[in-house]
Amino acid sequence: MTGIGIKAMGWAARVVLALALWQLGAGPATADSRVIVMGVQSLDGDDEVARELDETLRKNAKSVPGWAVSPKRISLAQMTLAQGCETTDPGCLADIARMLKVDRLIYGVMQRSGRNADDGFQVQLYLFDAVSGRFEGSALAEVDRDKMEPAPDSALVAGLVRQLAGLSTGATIVVQGSTPGVTVRLDGEQAGKLGVDGQLTLEGVAQGDHEIEVEYSDGPRTGRVSVQDAQRAEVSIREEGETGSAGLFASDDQDPNAADADGEFVPAAADGDPRWWNRNRVLAVSSLVLAAGSAVGMTVSWVGIQDINDNSDFIDFRSAFPPPGSPGGTDDVCVNAEQRVFPSRPTTFSSERWNDLKLSGIDLCDQASRLEVMQYVFLASAVVTGAAGALLLLMESKETEVLVGKASTRLQVRPMLGQSQQGVMATLRF
Repeated sequence: MTGIGIKAMGWAARVVLALALWQLGAGPATADSRVIVMGVQSLDGDDEVARELDETLRKNAKSVPGWAVSPKRISLAQMTLAQGCETTDPGCLADIARMLKVDRLIYGVMQRSGRNADDGFQVQLYLFDAVSGRFEGSALAEVDRDKMEPAPDSALVAGLVRQLAGLSTGATIVVQGSTPGVTVRLDGEQAGKLGVDGQLTLEGVAQGDHEIEVEYSDGPRTGRVSVQDAQRAEVSIREEGETGSAGLFASDDQDPNAADADGEFVPAAADGDPRWWNRNRVLAVSSLVLAAGSAVGMTVSWVGIQDINDNSDFIDFRSAFPPPGSPGGTDDVCVNAEQRVFPSRPTTFSSERWNDLKLSGIDLCDQASRLEVMQYVFLASAVVTGAAGALLLLMESKETEVLVGKASTRLQVRPMLGQSQQGVMATLRF
């Protein structure tokens, strides 16, 4: 690599930056508000339940558009003790937010609804906006104990978080099964168990398409339903040989029996329907923003290396080495600087000047080495996240269905997107 290898990377920086900035035009992007979940304090000693609630709160807060949730696990009690103030003091909360470098604080308290150990809980959550210095929202819920143990009901907590954020509390899905006590999963995550009446009501479900799975003893049975905010859907998923059905009840002009033969229901999008801003689109735009940021970082590192190449001390330091191919010549003077191998002092430099140039060369080469590493990291990040964002934009359509053979045989292909993995699931139905 000649000099510091800038010529080999300069074109890539320009191409990736232009590509990422062009892709950003595919959707809007706004700066996320930094949010931290500071925990729920149990007033009755149910600390384990409170800790589980903290984790579920943190997980669901990450799904709120425009929120960047901190992974830090710091309790408000610790911070107020350190600050010597009260949790009800907005000034104190604002100071804590500034100390933690966040814009919003989520915290709360919980206590038992009665005196018995089997009683449920009353949960009160608060959202404090440090930018305005005011409490932005609150949510109160009376929760049965079986909705909190062994783990908090994710759909219930999601509804509380959406209420805190001023968003819709979501839809309601009633799952009708045939065996009480079996596990029900919503989009792959455990949502509860069928009650003695064979039903389970899921509240606070986000609008969009959802997969319901009921784990019967002879194997799981699945169904799909699409809901919008404030709608109520009923999905019947029964054991083998039993009849299932699905219906959606939302408004006077909606036909509750408009489900297809597979028990799937997808309502027509109304004018101004916000469902276009689905999770695929959010992830796509986030990936493209990250790609653009990586490209900018790569360009900044490229400019930094160019500045080093143009530095007068570095030019003098490089000129002291014989050219490549000649005795003592080198392709990369920074390798020699790292190994502390230098040529004899050129007659054009005084001893003092030569010593200064050697020290300056070592320092500049060290800076250039770090910038080169950053450049490769940013390049890889820009390519990967840019490609992922473009792919997600192509996959944002809810579902692609290809009919194969007879009408009763259908190949269903749909993207599977999670917090830690992505993929495509294909299902062939007979």
